[in-house]
Amino acid sequence: MTTPTPSKTDIDRLKASGVLDAEWYRDTYTDVDELKMDPAEHYLKYGKIMGRMKNALTQYTDPNDQLRESANLIEQKFFNAAFNMIGDPDHFTEKSNHLELALRSLIYLRRFDEAHTIMQKAREKNTPIDSSIARKIEMAHQYLNEKEIKTEYKGDSTLAVIKHIADELGSEPLREFHAVKKRIVITTNSLAIGGAERQVMSKATGLARQQDVESVTILINKSREHTFKISGIEKKLSLRFVDKTIKMKNDNYKHTFDVENLSKLFGLSSISHYYYELMKLRPEVVHIRSGQHIEIALAALLSGVPKIIVHFGSMTRKHQSISNDASLLREGLLEKGLAYLYKKTQIKLYANSRSAANDWADAMQLPRSKLGVIRNCVNFSEITNIKTSHQQNKNKKLVVGVIFRFAPVKNPIMWVRVARE
Repeated sequence: MTTPTPSKTDIDRLKASGVLDAEWYRDTYTDVDELKMDPAEHYLKYGKIMGRMKNALTQYTDPNDQLRESANLIEQKFFNAAFNMIGDPDHFTEKSNHLELALRSLIYLRRFDEAHTIMQKAREKNTPIDSSIARKIEMAHQYLNEKEIKTEYKGDSTLAVIKHIADELGSEPLREFHAVKKRIVITTNSLAIGGAERQVMSKATGLARQQDVESVTILINKSREHTFKISGIEKKLSLRFVDKTIKMKNDNYKHTFDVENLSKLFGLSSISHYYYELMKLRPEVVHIRSGQHIEIALAALLSGVPKIIVHFGSMTRKHQSISNDASLLREGLLEKGLAYLYKKTQIKLYANSRSAANDWADAMQLPRSKLGVIRNCVNFSEITNIKTSHQQNKNKKLVVGVIFRFAPVKNPIMWVRVARE
């Protein structure tokens, strides 16, 4: 019997839910890589029928059990609370299940030195340890030791790694990278309908129409859907989707930093994909407009791109933080990591308005003058043929109109309430 292929909508919904631990699923069920399938697609097509678990936490089922509560906290991405609930390491290192949840929490928090110390205590007591967990902790601990990277107590190892890379690279681009002059790459998560996506396309179109620009490539990370037309400049403007299956084949790609391990161990999952893309495209300029700012900036630095622009939107942590540990780690890494890269390398920082630039500078603890402004640009004649009609305003009151998507991040109800009041 042929198993039906899951729809893209179902796959995207499962990924967005956060319930499927893609890395754990791939490590646990080796046929995923053998079939060269995305973990979410594999689970929906085969894993669900075979009774496979979506993540390691599914095994804890007793609703009154401390382990189940800790597992629930991990699923909700409150890793510190989950770790603290397990109790004193001197006691839980004797209990395999307690130990596993504690170590998983520390891996998500990227506190590898602490995890390694606890794992050593468990081994002294002959407590069984999940092999995939032990392998990841050992690899991360070994990497940190070999590079002599010191982390703060209960600090994020990834931030320490980023600082180490910045210190090693300095402000000079790598010599072996032969950039094509006036070739530009702009990165974005998608080109589906949206304001940021329209700004990316408008910017790329404007640059491609400049005579002295060699070419512009929009490098898209996630959605393959795009809703914008490319007219008259097809030879200079192209769309490219990040190849997430590529493996290092050429010795010329090798670097003193282990790009693959940086991707796997320290929550920087996209570095290797962007690193290989940039080595192929050889741009003189990378303009990071949306998506994984820190990963792409590191990939550009490691590959040797001469000019790197990080371009923020309007919303900093204070506008849209979810405030769970995963969100706080990501935001902290973005703010502290990029601030350090800015101080040590050739990266330039911009936002799309002076107000946004000031907010980002404050969040990154940088002087406001250090963040420039690249304003949004839209050619309305190319995006709409709506005709406006002027109706008489009998009361002569101010009328304000706004157009936005009904997405949670846009907070549409707030706008309605403001308009009503």
